[in-house]
Parts: sequence; C-alpha cells; structure tokens
Amino acid sequence: GYIGLGESAGEMSLMHATPASVVHVEDEDEDLSGSVNDESSVNDESEEEHYGLHSLLFSLFAAQRQDTLADSQQTLVKLLRRRSPGSQAIEAFASVDRARFLPAECRDHAYVDAPVRCNVYHHSAPSIYLAAMDALDLKHGHSFLNVGSGSGFFSALVAQLVGDKSVHIGIELHVELVEHARARCAEVGLEHIQFKQGNAYDIQLQCSMRFDRIYVGAGASEDLRYLFKLLKPGGVIVGP
Repeated sequence: GYIGLGESAGEMSLMHATPASVVHVEDEDEDLSGSVNDESSVNDESEEEHYGLHSLLFSLFAAQRQDTLADSQQTLVKLLRRRSPGSQAIEAFASVDRARFLPAECRDHAYVDAPVRCNVYHHSAPSIYLAAMDALDLKHGHSFLNVGSGSGFFSALVAQLVGDKSVHIGIELHVELVEHARARCAEVGLEHIQFKQGNAYDIQLQCSMRFDRIYVGAGASEDLRYLFKLLKPGGVIVGP
C-alpha cells in the first residue's frame, strides 16, 4: 500500500532494540577452601525461603491482576453488546485490550465506556468507536486508511474485521504516537499495519492509492473533504 505525503511529513522508522548482552558472573565463593559453617547455612536457607515466599506472593498477585483485567475487558464487551446488540464489530473489542494501547499512567479508565485523554494520547469512548466501525461496514479484505491514527487502538480494532492481508495505513502527526502505535500493534501480531508520520493536509492525491474505507479521527475540519477523492467507487468515509 502507498500514500503520498508532502515534504513536511517526516517518515519515522520503528527503532528495534538490540538484544541485551548477557554477562555471566563467576560465583566468587567457588574457589574458597574450607566448609561453610552451620550458622551461614541456616541463614542462606532462611533467605531462600524468604525470597521463595516473596516470589510466590508476587506470582499470585500478578495472576489475580491479570484475571481482574480480563474481567474488566469482558465487562466492557458485555456493556457494548447491550448498547448495540446488532453490531457485528463487538467481538473486536474482546480481542483487543484497550489498556495495552494506553501508557501505564493513563489506564485507570481503560475499561469504562468514556473517552480517555492523557497528554497526546486520546481515545474516544468505545461505544463511539463501535458506532464508527458499524458505519464503515467493514468487510474482510477492505483497504483501510485511518487519518489521525493516534495510539493505534482503532486501527487494531479494524484489523480484526479486515484481516491481515488488506492494505492498512494510519497517518498521525505526532511522532511519539506513531512509534507507540507501531510497537503496540507489533506486540499483538499486527505488524502489517503501516503507521506513517505526517500531516493529513500534506497528502498528495496524485501519488496515493484509493481505499475502500477511510476513517477520520476527532478534530477534523471541513478542509479535509478532499479525502473523498481517496475513496474507491462505492467506498465509505466516516468522520466526526
């Protein structure tokens, strides 16, 4: 898939972290002669028991937290199902964890049907996204352009319906959000989504492909009506 962007739109590539080096440290006590006294052995055993108990408690806490998060996500899905019982897009919310696409400090309201705004990160209410997905009438294989792709959450939802073989592009002004969206989508196996840093007003129509579906995020103005020219015949564009 391709889309033309003007010179002011810089292309940012995802930085791949190199594997951390593993340093093997020799046990300093290995070469010491003589036996360890009984008191030292008892202390070592006590420390082992302490850390073993601490590790067990931490594992139990982590497992309980994961169960709580899963329950919260399921509760949100049930709420959306009650509000839009005929929607074909609801199951996408069961597959994509909204909290994953928010920074840790912004996740308190991840499973509430309400907008979340934290610094440059912004999510519309899940019910708004659901209504947008229904209006887009997404089908498997549809090419999709997300203008103002933000954290990548909506793109991840759409990917559940259009599949991983379709052309799927997101344009976002903030470099931080582009890198965040790429990383989060890669974590859940959605590397095929192309997130590009750029300004929607710099899209060059003559250099861009045409799309089956286009979504324009919040904050769009009437000046973006030219995006209709990026639609295929019979295509659908949805925006605020």
